[in-house]
Amino acid sequence: TRKKGGEIFIFGTNQKKLGSNVTEVIRNSGVEFYDTYDECLAQAKEKNVVRIHKDTSGHKIVMTKELIQNISLFAKSTVSTINVFSGKRAESKLVRKSAESMLKKDFYTFGMLSFDGDLCGTIFFFGYEKLLKEIAKVMLEDSNPDKQTAVDLTSEIMNTIGGKVKTAISKLNIPISISLPKSFGDKNQVAAIIENREGVSVNLKIEDNEFYLFIIGENLQEAL
Repeated sequence: TRKKGGEIFIFGTNQKKLGSNVTEVIRNSGVEFYDTYDECLAQAKEKNVVRIHKDTSGHKIVMTKELIQNISLFAKSTVSTINVFSGKRAESKLVRKSAESMLKKDFYTFGMLSFDGDLCGTIFFFGYEKLLKEIAKVMLEDSNPDKQTAVDLTSEIMNTIGGKVKTAISKLNIPISISLPKSFGDKNQVAAIIENREGVSVNLKIEDNEFYLFIIGENLQEAL
């Protein structure tokens, strides 16, 4: 059992529909699957984690089955966006990350947008300076943008990702609303929002440039 956070148990889920890659990522994140409620409850009681985990504001933290099933959609939307913005081909890999581990990296800009409806959550974008400079060179013909320009560009990236996500989700007849994007140049602003939270990270890469999505199963727009 981890020192912080909690355990997640899912029962009654068709793992074949999730796909082997998604299921593996979920299991690596500490999520356990059971066929019935009784099996799930018995294991939860044995591990003494039957209580619902809540954040400091008292809200439930839920990584729903529907959100888990659509994580690859968020990744594809981001890859498509970065391909257009950078003129290069991005690749993605799903991994488990804590907010603490993400914030240890030396990112240059941060973006976020939240969504509500049949799916609820928040997507964070973490970009290195080198990547933002390459995108600025393509989009703005500026190979050495100042910090504010990079932050504004991050907002445009998030806005495009949000549009692609909403379009893809609507084709699945899943109604959601997406917030306006927010972007930051200060790590402390992001740390105050996601500190002590667990999520699923999408590790993306263009050549030797890495960047990340960090997806949390709750709307954190009000945390600003």
